[in-house]
Amino acid sequence: MNGKDIFLGLKYVGDDLIELAEYGRFPTAAEKEKQKKTARPTIRRPLLIAALIAMLLLLVGCAVAYVLSIQDMKVGEQQEIYQDFSADGREYLGEKTVTQQVLTLAGIKGSPSYQAAQEWFDFKQEYDPDHSIIVSLMSEGNVPDYPIEYSAYNIYSQEMKDKLDEIVDKYDLKLIGGPVSFRTTKLLCKALGMEDILVPGSEATMRINSAGYRECGNLTLDFDINVPGEKDTPAEETQCSLYYRKKDCFTEEVIGLNEISDWKEWNYTTKSGADVLILRSSSDWRGWIICDMPEYTATLRIEAIDEVYISDEAGNTIVQRTEMTDRQIELLTDAIDFSIEPKLVEGYESLDDGAVGSGEKINGYSIELKSAVTDGQIAYITLGITAPEGVTLIDSDISDYMLTHGNTWGFFEPVTEGLNKTGGSNGWCEDDGDGLSNTLNYVLEVTPDCENGQMPFAPGNVWNLYWEDIYSSYWDEENIKQQENLIAEGTWSFDVVFEGKPIGELELIREPVTVKAVYGWDLDGNDVSKETRITSFLLRSLSATVFCDMENAAPDFLTNRERCIYVVLKDGSRISLHSESASPGKQNLTADCPIALDQVDYVLLADGTRLTVPAEGENP
Repeated sequence: MNGKDIFLGLKYVGDDLIELAEYGRFPTAAEKEKQKKTARPTIRRPLLIAALIAMLLLLVGCAVAYVLSIQDMKVGEQQEIYQDFSADGREYLGEKTVTQQVLTLAGIKGSPSYQAAQEWFDFKQEYDPDHSIIVSLMSEGNVPDYPIEYSAYNIYSQEMKDKLDEIVDKYDLKLIGGPVSFRTTKLLCKALGMEDILVPGSEATMRINSAGYRECGNLTLDFDINVPGEKDTPAEETQCSLYYRKKDCFTEEVIGLNEISDWKEWNYTTKSGADVLILRSSSDWRGWIICDMPEYTATLRIEAIDEVYISDEAGNTIVQRTEMTDRQIELLTDAIDFSIEPKLVEGYESLDDGAVGSGEKINGYSIELKSAVTDGQIAYITLGITAPEGVTLIDSDISDYMLTHGNTWGFFEPVTEGLNKTGGSNGWCEDDGDGLSNTLNYVLEVTPDCENGQMPFAPGNVWNLYWEDIYSSYWDEENIKQQENLIAEGTWSFDVVFEGKPIGELELIREPVTVKAVYGWDLDGNDVSKETRITSFLLRSLSATVFCDMENAAPDFLTNRERCIYVVLKDGSRISLHSESASPGKQNLTADCPIALDQVDYVLLADGTRLTVPAEGENP
């Protein structure tokens, strides 16, 4: 029954019942007979009807307002083991086992998506509890490769896939599907018509750092938000992640809450009228805000507690802890527009990104390709950045001040077919020597994912550079965090072609060499070393690739905190080699500066081993 049904039913309610309902008492049979003989007109009806209508409105409101709680999202419990340390992080206290309350992001209790999530959670609790199945499959190289629509689920056997398909069919749900690819976060948000997720007119500000969208409509947003304060409540800046999960799709994602007695929960109605459940704990840095929407369940994770480890004047490690108040969390919740349900706009595939080419200006700013240096495996791209006259691009008062782009992916991609995308990039600012404050050089170091001897930056290969927005970036000592500020909006896109000189490399291993390699640290912070055989050390003008017998090479397995790897030149000068990436049995290194291979005398490893350059005509 809804409000309309109740009011239509009022025409069948007699005056006598209305009046008696005020007192909560109805007559006996004898009293009814007496009333017939002494009946008289009543003058109370308008007042009583008004009172009844008010009461019914209250009841209708209570009927439609659903009070969420932890229990409405809970699908079960699980044991979690983690390494426990003292409050200052200096003393290891051993392993600690806690019972976690597990909440689903799929929906509220009773819904098909919730029931599916609970059945899947129960299945996974019983299936492969000691991980013997996955260990066996991985050791034999028999982990199945499933279609892209299963990529969002952590399945690794046919039994798991069969159970997943059974649950999806049983509750008439859809699979999440594969990711919908966009070159940058800004393009994705533009395709969704979502520049932000703030309530219109909000004084809060936000920056979306990254986002991911799935074929079913699921969206994940990571963002920073600044929320103004109010009387007696200071402003707050924090990091958040918002998970939109479609109710007609199967979602396996869960939240684990430790020490459930420590969690505080309350319902809150935002200024825009959204009813949400707020969860926070004094022992967990995460806070959660959950909203049940018509087509989605929206779950907002906030950084409710910020802990930073710093050293005092005596050199002792102390923890600086900042905790959001309940009211600050409510003000943040007020700023979010929970009515948004993310959907791609029509024609999103052909949206114009407004990109311009090398050297072209956008509002007085330009980015120009100056040079591209490579040894075939690693590349240094020098870009000239120019701002309008009168603008100072470098803040000389901040030692680590630099410029950067706003892309979270797709910054440097191959145009030539068959090449892998970049595995990572670093950049830094350099003085361009023209004496002007509105110009500088930005040097981009790019390392691609290389396989099977692939030489991604070989002559003739074409790559595309895609720079979106210009930001300043520096470490804020006072607030102990990285600061990024938007300097200019705009997109630059142009190709980089590697041409010219033949690419050479030196093989420094004549026969396998046994060295002492650092592969980790113990709980007291001491290096842990073991012997390993190096079977190949390929040195190039900007990088090196090392092959060894270690099955799981740590990123710095040839270095330690006291010593690096050095390329020693014939004049005695040294160039440092730093770890770039590692995979089983392989480590990639990058050089501080270009190396003239014909001037190399030897390479000095961290344990003192020397790898000498082969004599002319010598075959390593």
